[in-house]
Parts: sequence; structure tokens; C-alpha cells
Amino acid sequence: MIAKMNKKISFRFVKTTEFRVAVFAFMVLLVGTLGYFSFEETSGDILTRLGNSFWWAIVTMGTVGYGDFTANTFWGRVVGVFVILFGVGFISLLSGGVASYFVERKIREAKGLETVKFKNHIVLCGWNADGKNILKYLAEHEKETKDVVIICQLDENEATELLSIYKKSINLKFVKGDHTHEHTLKRGSVHDASVILIIPDSSAEGDFSKADEKTILATLAIKTLNPKVKTYAELLNSSNIPHLLRANIDDFFVRGDFSSYILSNFAIYQGVSQTLKSLTETLGEKGLISLQILPNLAEKNFSGLSSYFREKRGAILIGIAREEKELGLEGILSPDTSAIDDFIKRKFTEAEKGFYESKQKVNVILNPSDSFKVNAGDYAIIIDGEIDAKL
Repeated sequence: MIAKMNKKISFRFVKTTEFRVAVFAFMVLLVGTLGYFSFEETSGDILTRLGNSFWWAIVTMGTVGYGDFTANTFWGRVVGVFVILFGVGFISLLSGGVASYFVERKIREAKGLETVKFKNHIVLCGWNADGKNILKYLAEHEKETKDVVIICQLDENEATELLSIYKKSINLKFVKGDHTHEHTLKRGSVHDASVILIIPDSSAEGDFSKADEKTILATLAIKTLNPKVKTYAELLNSSNIPHLLRANIDDFFVRGDFSSYILSNFAIYQGVSQTLKSLTETLGEKGLISLQILPNLAEKNFSGLSSYFREKRGAILIGIAREEKELGLEGILSPDTSAIDDFIKRKFTEAEKGFYESKQKVNVILNPSDSFKVNAGDYAIIIDGEIDAKL
């Protein structure tokens, strides 16, 4: 299939004006080289004569005129006039075609019609008013989030404005289209992405009437293209949680979960709601973050690690995040392959289900005991730096 597409693209290029101009320019170069070789270069070995002739033809076509080789015979000058008249014209047409190609590509890129060629990047699927806050946060952490792609049906003017705002902080690209369609996701290089964020989309309908439906369909399409990519989503309605779980989402939250908790704390606990607000509003250089624990800090207990973060960066350690494998069929089936085991494996492979392989899940232990042992590769959940929570 790919070979057929490449053939179509190649044949289409052969039919373009740029290709024909390039062929004519090459023919002029060839005629100029052979003409100068025949009428002007008459001494020396054949390779030197051909090299001098080729150099003369290129310099003449480019109207550089170094003067190191000149036509002295009548027919040599006729060849020179031919090369100047036709060569310069074809070179001008060719350079104009190349320039127009790059201009057109830039316009297509601004409209979100080009394919993005990123790897290990972050993809933001869908768009709403919170999208700007997400980009702002990613821009504040540009060392960790260098390449970002937005896939949605945002207006071209708004997309252009976003690209101009964040062009200095992150390498931001825009892909216009429905993020539930595989061909659109492929243009955003979802198959090579490291993290996918899906937010309720209002860029097409102008409202959230089909937001959760699109989130679920997008998750299914993403996991089909890249089953191992970390995918996180926001839902509007908690009744859609089972559907999202069946789509094999890595993690999610329901809009309103945190806001209702903060609101209720206004009435119950003094200062808790303000603290939570401060944490969520200062997620720039300071706030709630996670840092991977390096081998030199491994085997420390929670108390020792807490003291380390407090002394080194004035941070408060509140928990440990640890990746653990969930049991899959590979852990259930016997190591000695039997006909039944082979049959089960084959059926799950044919169904393209991920149950055969063990899956990674993140287990968070908040405020463990002081003697809790920390391993290399765990993540420390910390409140970084000073945060002013006005009580």
C-alpha cells in the first residue's frame, strides 16, 4: 500500500512544472559542458577537460563570471550565448518554484494541513478555554516539554495567534481536523508521541454536546495507533467513566471533582480550600510536581528523603509514586507452552487485545511511614518552593 502511494507521489512530481524546468536546466548544463569541451578544451587529459567544461557551464548559468575559463572560439561563444539565455531563465524559474513551494508549505502549516514530524512529543487533543492554561503551563516547563502538537478544529486565526505567542518557549505545531479520526492523528505523529492529553472539545460544535463521546472515540483511535503511549483525559460526565476505561485510558479525571471539593472546604475546614487553590494556581516554577528518584537517593527511607528535599530545595515531600505491573495473561499462563496456552495467546493476538501483556500502573502512596523504603525510579511527589496561601 505504501509502495503504491510512493509511486503515485513520484509520478505526480514528474508531471509538475518544477520537474520539467529542472530537466530543461540539466539539458542546458549538459549541452554547455559538451559544447565547451568540444570547441574550447583541446589539451590535457579527458577528465580535466570535462571538469573544466562542467565548471564553465555552471559558472555561466549562474552568471557568476569568475573569468577563470572563457570562450575564445566562435562556436564556443555561441554555446556561451545559448547557456546564458536559456540557463539563466530556467534557473530563475527553478528557484522561483522552490521558493513558492516553501511559502506554500508555510501557509499550509499555519492552516494545520501539514504532517508534523515529531518524536517523543506531547499531543493535546481537543480545545476549550482551558487549552491556553495547559499551553501556558507547558511553556513554563519548556525543558521537559519541548515539542507540543495541538489537534483540533480551531479557527485558523486563533491557531496562528497561539503559534506566535508560544514560538519562543515551545516548539508548537497545529494540526487541523477531527481528533477522533486516525488519519488526523497520524498527521500529528501520535504513533511517535510520548504523552497524549485529551480535553473536552468545543472547537467544532462550539459547545460540549459531544465532548465525552469524542474523548472516548479519540482514546480508542490513539490506543489503536500507539497502544503504549501514556494517555490522559478529562470527562464532563462521570457516567461515561466505564466507556473510557474500556478504551484503555491510562488516567482521567471528571470536571468538577476538584472544584466541588474546594468549594465544600470553604464551609468545613479553615484554610484548606485556600491551600488547594494556591497549589493549582501556582503550577509554574512552584507547585505540586513529581521528580524521579536517582540511584544515589535509592534505599533512603521516607524520613531521610523528606529531609533531603527540604534542605536542598525547600520542598515538602508528601508522597511516592511507583510504577507497578498489573498481572496479564503472560503471568497466568504456564511457562511450559502447551496447545491450550498457544490457542489462548493466538486468539488474543488475533483480537488485537492488550490482555496478554502485563500493563504498567502508577501507585501513589501519600504520607507513608518514616521507615518506608524508596527505590530508584520511584517519583517523589513534592510541594516545591514557597507558596503563599493567604488564609
